[in-house]
Amino acid sequence: MTKILKNLLSLLLITSSVMSNLSDANAETKKVNNKKTIKKPKTIIKQQNNNNPKNTVNNSQEVNTKEDIDPVFNLGSIAYDEQKYDDAIVLFKKIIDKFPGYGDAHYYIGLSYFSLGKYYLSIASFLEANKIYGNKKSDALFGAGLSYLSAGYNDEARAAFQKVIKESSDTELVEDSKNWISSIDEQILQKDKIDLLTTDINFREGIEYLDAQDYTKAEIAFKSATMNKPNSLLVLYYLGNTQYLKENYKDSIETFNKILLINPESKIASDAKLYIRVIDDITATLPSSRPYFVQLSLGGLYDTNLSYSDLNDTIISDISGIGSLTLGYNFNNNIQAQYSYYTNIFSGINDKTVGLNIHSYDFNLQRHNTNLKFNYSIFSNLLAETDFSGNWYILAGSNFLFNGKVNPRLSYYLTSNIITVLQYSFDINNYPVFNTRNSFNHSLDLSQYFYFLNNTMWLRLGYNLQKTNANDKLQVQSGALKDENKYDLSYNFTNSLISNDLSADLSFNLFLNSKLKLNAKVSYNNYDSPDIYKLTSPVTNITTGKTETKVLKDLSKQRFDTLYNIGFSYSIPVYNNLSASLSYNYLNNISNITSNDYIGRSYSKHLFGLNLIYDF
Repeated sequence: MTKILKNLLSLLLITSSVMSNLSDANAETKKVNNKKTIKKPKTIIKQQNNNNPKNTVNNSQEVNTKEDIDPVFNLGSIAYDEQKYDDAIVLFKKIIDKFPGYGDAHYYIGLSYFSLGKYYLSIASFLEANKIYGNKKSDALFGAGLSYLSAGYNDEARAAFQKVIKESSDTELVEDSKNWISSIDEQILQKDKIDLLTTDINFREGIEYLDAQDYTKAEIAFKSATMNKPNSLLVLYYLGNTQYLKENYKDSIETFNKILLINPESKIASDAKLYIRVIDDITATLPSSRPYFVQLSLGGLYDTNLSYSDLNDTIISDISGIGSLTLGYNFNNNIQAQYSYYTNIFSGINDKTVGLNIHSYDFNLQRHNTNLKFNYSIFSNLLAETDFSGNWYILAGSNFLFNGKVNPRLSYYLTSNIITVLQYSFDINNYPVFNTRNSFNHSLDLSQYFYFLNNTMWLRLGYNLQKTNANDKLQVQSGALKDENKYDLSYNFTNSLISNDLSADLSFNLFLNSKLKLNAKVSYNNYDSPDIYKLTSPVTNITTGKTETKVLKDLSKQRFDTLYNIGFSYSIPVYNNLSASLSYNYLNNISNITSNDYIGRSYSKHLFGLNLIYDF
């Protein structure tokens, strides 16, 4: 099957597509140019006056009223048929001098000028006729396209023919326009190839190695050619074809995708799409040569407020080194297992601040994650997936959080460019030290994806509803104040809440196969019950000598937070399997709990990240 597909693609693309068309494009173009004629549309041919003797044209006929139009128009048609183009122009101009909105006369003047080789004048006449015709017929626009082409204006000609294809209901005109666009493309490709062969030694050597079927050297030569002309469709096409012949399908698809990014409407892009489609068919029939995957990431992170402190509290900013390792195994197309390890170690550059009661190393983090994913196609356009995951977080060298999560998901493909994803999550969190944070959470997420410009840009709009049920309970603490008086503190900082999130992501495929993603999110967090903070101190009544309780602060306040998050990430391939990524995020949490209450819950922070990623 694989061999048949490869042979079929070779027949379609190697012997009869762009590469072969280039070799004889000049001859084909000359042949087509000799047939550059414009037909007289049946809809505007007037009834000929059979009483006029053949080869007799009376130029003295005048146009004064509408009744004079048909006789003069018939005389002009006879003159045109007899190739007396100058006489025809004189007669048709008599009509438009009196009736400038008579489109058929402008059209025939365009035909006559075209036949005389006066292409600039024919362009003007055809465009005037097309303006009068509007959407009724596209004959004049087609004539303008041929006139542009004959005058050497390929871009304008292409635009005219494309408009005919888009707007005309005349199948013959549409087909002729497609053929002329193909002819223009071939001329451009032929010129580009000649320019490359005469100016770029790497491209010339690549062609020679390709003819000799030395695909390794051909690939090296074409890659060198792309260094000089990274956006040359022709160089990329030959490189992609060479990689295909080497059965290096991954690189071949990447190269052909670059063509689609640069000019998705070109003839080369059409052939690139065919290559990609056939390669997908080939690889689908091949057994997976390597079911496992390994990814290593190393980088740095700068956090301007790693302790999430309020403006009135001590804020620590620090730089950390981050690293992650991901191991995965695909059992088949429907089951995948994955393990990942992540570590974040801060440098401690600000840990010597006077009076500091927290340090950056208190936020050093390690995370172990295991994940098992199942997917199943319910219908051709409905995909079901379920993730089972477990997380173990270690903060400052001590166990911080154990988390388990199940995440079923449905993806509905309305079209290949419009996808709806509905997702439910249930997770359990266990904090060995901060047990009031122990919780189980439910969340429902709806995301709508839109893909544009041949999948080079996509937009995601999302809504998430989450309910957190935490182990909220009143806690008691005793100690000594600064004046050495004792105190008793009763408090409950509520962790149970309902969160409503709105989010949007916009992603672009850019030059050199790089990707830019912009993200924005706003979260409205409503906590279930009031925060309680009651601070008392035992004091002795001087009069009675009895111990009494003095209330220093007694607070019960419902908490509401709004969290804003905006950012971007940018990734670009560096070399082979190595890529680099740059990220930035800004978080701003606005809370009604302030430092006057007990501690400020509002904060803002900037996060800057830079990573190198290698896929083994």
